[in-house]
Amino acid sequence: MNLLGKHGSVMWRARSTASNALGVALIGILFYGRLGGAPDAADYDGAFGVALVYLTVAALVAALLRCRVVPQLRAARPITTMPLP
Repeated sequence: MNLLGKHGSVMWRARSTASNALGVALIGILFYGRLGGAPDAADYDGAFGVALVYLTVAALVAALLRCRVVPQLRAARPITTMPLP
């Protein structure tokens, strides 16, 4: 039996799309917030640096969660599948 039900892939796609949009919005807020109103070349360097630090930290947190949390969840709840006909 599929744990997500009949429409699991639709739910997964909607959650993934919403997460991606939220990530892009956060990076945009950081980048343009740091860039300011009348930017010059140095302002773009600083804004890119802030966005790059955010992306690096987010990637490290995601990797840590993947390595630590997902195996624990799998061990706690075994995945069941429907038998093939």
